[in-house]
Amino acid sequence: MDDQKLLTYLKVDNELAFEGIFRKYFIPLTGFANGYMDDREQAKDIVQAVLLNIWEQRESLQIHTALKSYLFNAVRNSCLNELQRNKTKQKRMEGLLTETADAVNSRMEYAELRQQIYAAIQLLPEECKRIFILSRFEKLKYSEIATRLGISVKTVEAQISKALRVLRIKLASALSMLLMFLKLL
Repeated sequence: MDDQKLLTYLKVDNELAFEGIFRKYFIPLTGFANGYMDDREQAKDIVQAVLLNIWEQRESLQIHTALKSYLFNAVRNSCLNELQRNKTKQKRMEGLLTETADAVNSRMEYAELRQQIYAAIQLLPEECKRIFILSRFEKLKYSEIATRLGISVKTVEAQISKALRVLRIKLASALSMLLMFLKLL
C-alpha cells in the first residue's frame, strides 16, 4: 500500500495502516536517528516516540509533504531536541560537580585551619591558654575571668595580648588562608 493510502486509513483509526507505516519506516528511521544519537537504543526510543505521536495525532494530522519526508524531518528534529536536552543536562551536572567540589575544598580548608588554630592554642603557656579559652570560647568578659580565677583584670588583659601575639606568629600562614576563606563566604 502506498503512503497516501496509509495516511488516509490512519486518519480513520485503522490500526493496520499504522502497523504498515511502522513496519515500512521503523528500521530506516532508526538507522537515521542512530547517526545523530550514536546510541541504538536511544535512536529506537526516539523513532517509537515519533511514530506513537503520529498515531495519537492521527485525526488532526496535517502532512503537506511526502510521508517519508515528514517522518525523517520529525525524527531529525526529535534527535536535535534530545541532543540539546542532553547538552543542557550535562552543563547542569558539571556546574553541580564544580559547586560540590568547591564546597568540599572550602570545608577541608576550614577544618585544616581550625586544627592549626587548636594546635597553636595548645602551645600557649598554661595560664595564658586557660584565660584565652575562657575569653574566646566561653565568651566571658575580662572582669568575669578575673573574678573566676582570682586575678586582676590587668593580668587578664596582659595574658590575652600575649596569647594573641603568640598565635599571630604561629598562625601567620593560616591567617592568610582564613582571610581567603572569609572572602569566599
